[in-house]
Amino acid sequence: TTYTLTGWINIPTINKNAQVVVRLSWLDAKSSSLKSNTTSLSSATSGWKPVSIGPINPPINARTVVVSIETKNLIGPVYIDDFSLQTN
Repeated sequence: TTYTLTGWINIPTINKNAQVVVRLSWLDAKSSSLKSNTTSLSSATSGWKPVSIGPINPPINARTVVVSIETKNLIGPVYIDDFSLQTN
């Protein structure tokens, strides 16, 4: 089974060297990290922008996936909407 994460991000303004990272972290039964898949944005979006990661084949022994949205050096808001992880 493969998976795809989709959603929308709106970054009205972004400062130099800033980044917004969307990450899928695949964990085993002991919550140890097995693999990460990411996509990043480093410029303003001028409104809502669709983002996606996938399709992805998770590691064979993955038991949990954690979806996170991280900012690096960002001063200002980030808006997110309608994220979902679906099987393909």
